[in-house]
Amino acid sequence: MDQITHLLKQHLHDIATSIVATLLVIFGNDINRFIKGIVSKNHFAVRLSVFVLVCAMGYGVATLYLVDVLLTMFSSIPKQFLAISILITFILLGHIAQSRNHI
Repeated sequence: MDQITHLLKQHLHDIATSIVATLLVIFGNDINRFIKGIVSKNHFAVRLSVFVLVCAMGYGVATLYLVDVLLTMFSSIPKQFLAISILITFILLGHIAQSRNHI
């Protein structure tokens, strides 16, 4: 078990990044739809600018911030529970993705 925990700790940044990326895939359409509803009545240039800002900067900043949050959370989990916590997280993400017809 210590070997698995050691391996997971070495790849914790990649694990956190994959979780955030998965969340953005699952909820990205909802986020885009919400923003589209807000800016839909504006001029094309405004809509395009908001889209570029949200996709290029918004998702990038959200990814960086959320990865740091997840790293902090995973780092605070006692080592004997780290593997099961990560496994449960991915199972929950899979369940959410399936319920939202992504799988």
